[in-house]
Amino acid sequence: MRQEPRVRPVTRLLTWICLRVARLLTAILAALPERVSYAIADACADLAYEMLPSRRQHVMANLAVVLGPDVAAAELQRVARQVFRASGRNFVDLFRAPALSDRELIASIDIPGGGLEYFERLERSGKGGLLVSAHYGPFDMVGQVLGAAGHPMISLTVRTVPEPIYAVINELRSKRGMRLEEATAGGLRRVVTALRQGRLVGLLGDQDFFHNGVPVRLFGCETTFPYGPFRIARNAGVPIIPVITRRQSRGVQMVFEEPFFVSRTADADADLQVAAQHLAAIYERYIRQNPDQWVTFEPVWEPWPRSRPASKGAEPLDEPAAGPAR
Repeated sequence: MRQEPRVRPVTRLLTWICLRVARLLTAILAALPERVSYAIADACADLAYEMLPSRRQHVMANLAVVLGPDVAAAELQRVARQVFRASGRNFVDLFRAPALSDRELIASIDIPGGGLEYFERLERSGKGGLLVSAHYGPFDMVGQVLGAAGHPMISLTVRTVPEPIYAVINELRSKRGMRLEEATAGGLRRVVTALRQGRLVGLLGDQDFFHNGVPVRLFGCETTFPYGPFRIARNAGVPIIPVITRRQSRGVQMVFEEPFFVSRTADADADLQVAAQHLAAIYERYIRQNPDQWVTFEPVWEPWPRSRPASKGAEPLDEPAAGPAR
């Protein structure tokens, strides 16, 4: 039997308050025109940019690697501010989604190449799939769109925010049938079982909060990705389906990249690393196109890389323009 963690009375009260404020905010944002909701989000994001210096420095440190050693300080700051704004608009989308019908939600997203038809075929085959996204664009829309299309997924999550905020985000994410599992030993077992039963599971693969995962090279520097996606896919024998959401001049696009399997050779570590590097190449391609949509607020490279392979005509990067706060 699963045991729920004990919650202190004060935390329980704060969670209750936050959930009711979130429900009120959902109603308000749904009633406002989208452009007005986004204007409010931008203003809140600008305030967060000024009031959260450690988060700002983490974003700038990550962007310094993406944009390269020659990026001007003013440009780095401009893009970092846009990252905060992109995150604010992501929250608006998540709050507004419950007010849309399934048909309206699906129609609001550009999905090239018949991406949803793939999941219908996968469902008919009785096989599961592991959707791996990134903290890029309005990534929460993946679960919302699949739920609206009749393919609700299980989301494997890591708790990185206080309980009241975690409860609000999870309530919003679960509106269209998504089931949430924390990345505990029991949660991982249930996820693998669900995959073997033909279910869809979604998680994010670009942020290793503990910096002890699979080694990869991203933008020429060494970092790690979490082991979870690659171990789960390898053990369950299901494909990894990379999915990327990004904002365009008009609306949101959701791109399903070619599914791939994690090899099962005698060298498990090498299998995981090859798969992780394949995913890193996909992430890098999209992040390079729109670095202001990479909404990760933790340092991706830890400890901070002191140098990177010099390309033709480029000098080594001895110190980032803005390093992570310690």
